[in-house]
Amino acid sequence: MNRNWTMMRVLLVFSVTLILALAYLHDVGGVSAEDSTEDTQIQENVTLHFEATIDGADILKVQSNRLWYEHKGWEVPHGYTLVNGSKWAPVWRAGGISDPYEFTPPLPLAEGKQCSVRKLAGRGAVIIREQPSDNNNYTLTIHIDDGVPPGADRYEIEIALEDASQTLTDLSLPSSETPTAAKQLEPIPEAEDLPGVLIFHGRYLHRSRGREYDQPGELWIKRQQNGAISALSHLPFFNETALAVGDADHRPIYYAASREPMGRYPAFEARLEFHEDMAIQTRHWGDERDDGKESPIETGALFDLNSRPDPYAVANLLVRRFALQSGDGKEFTLCDWGNSTYGKGTFPSYRVRVEHKGKETITVPAGTFETNHLVLNQITSADTWFKKRAGHVTDFWVMDNGVIVRIVRHREPYEIELVEWETPETLPGLVEVSADLQIVSARYGFGDKWVDVTDVLRNRVRGGTLVVRASNSLAGDPIYGVAKQLKVEYETGGKVYSTIVREGDILRIPDSMTAADWVP
Repeated sequence: MNRNWTMMRVLLVFSVTLILALAYLHDVGGVSAEDSTEDTQIQENVTLHFEATIDGADILKVQSNRLWYEHKGWEVPHGYTLVNGSKWAPVWRAGGISDPYEFTPPLPLAEGKQCSVRKLAGRGAVIIREQPSDNNNYTLTIHIDDGVPPGADRYEIEIALEDASQTLTDLSLPSSETPTAAKQLEPIPEAEDLPGVLIFHGRYLHRSRGREYDQPGELWIKRQQNGAISALSHLPFFNETALAVGDADHRPIYYAASREPMGRYPAFEARLEFHEDMAIQTRHWGDERDDGKESPIETGALFDLNSRPDPYAVANLLVRRFALQSGDGKEFTLCDWGNSTYGKGTFPSYRVRVEHKGKETITVPAGTFETNHLVLNQITSADTWFKKRAGHVTDFWVMDNGVIVRIVRHREPYEIELVEWETPETLPGLVEVSADLQIVSARYGFGDKWVDVTDVLRNRVRGGTLVVRASNSLAGDPIYGVAKQLKVEYETGGKVYSTIVREGDILRIPDSMTAADWVP
């Protein structure tokens, strides 16, 4: 009995000790099935924190425990990039690709896993272009678009790895915004705020279907160290401003347009970024809204906006891209906005052939110039915004430095001519400057009711040329209900002339000058 009781006591102590030991092991190192699942989820929900100063457009590639840049436009990322709090100073190779940077902890990219990106700071769009997969060696591709220049902005991005069924792949808007909110666009910068050196500033006469606009358009061209240019155009008669930016090979990579409401035309805003086979666009036109929309384009197609009136900002990139010598001819693929209801927001492409017809001397209001005559012939048709059809022809007269002297688009027709320039001091190919023009006197009215508009016309003279419409906009209506006249006396080339223009017609000097007008 005592022996049995002793054995029972030993077994009881052993059992209690074993239970306590197991409990202790569980507390210090054991893992339940539930805890195991939770820890695995924590391990898989790894995040990568990224900060960089972006100026233009950059592609960020992420692959397991390393990442690198592929630079697309403007300046490479400034200063240090922070990856999970660690500083990285990228080393750049030819072609705008950085050396890879290794980080910890790695993102365990694998089949069935996708990434989300959340923008914490930065003024532009951050968009996942491609999720990791077996086809791309499990590489995440993120596009960072700094939007409208000038300058750079600091971007802070959080990248998270999640189960594919739970991932929202496009979180390009800040967390305070919703995908349905209209994007607030940065204003198009002034010329002095664009990067680079000012290489041209001038004004152009615009003429549509034989009718001249009574104010010249203004153009600024700036060049960066790598040769890339930006062309800023302003049309005061249409309240429109346009900016075209090219890369070092003069391919259009960015286009911005802004127009204030005018008559039947609603306000219009557009920001376009072009890649090899894709356009990313934000477009606000009346009630229509496209924010960060991705649209495919034919690989290698060059954007060539045509409109009426036409700011011709993009043309300043293309004439440099063509890069033809006398007698040369070459085909190019161009694209423009789609025209039809179903084509809005798309970019149909078409083929053109550009030929260099040789050197020609032409005279425009700014003077006489020796130019390169380029002829663009459209080979194929496309249902674009301006209905481009095969057989359309456009002539360009361009100086050796790429400055356009004259354009004639024959299908309407639509024309622009150089009226005057301020920068540079002299232009290559200039043969003769237009004669100085002095307005001696000018009055508007009829019968015994006239108003003096001498100072008004003097302020409109540009480069020895005057283009003005005879209308009440000069100084009001001096005699209501009666057809009026504009009488002008002016001096040019040491001689004095006079001319009369009926209300509604355009006075153009020196074109309006004839021998009969000369006042001895």
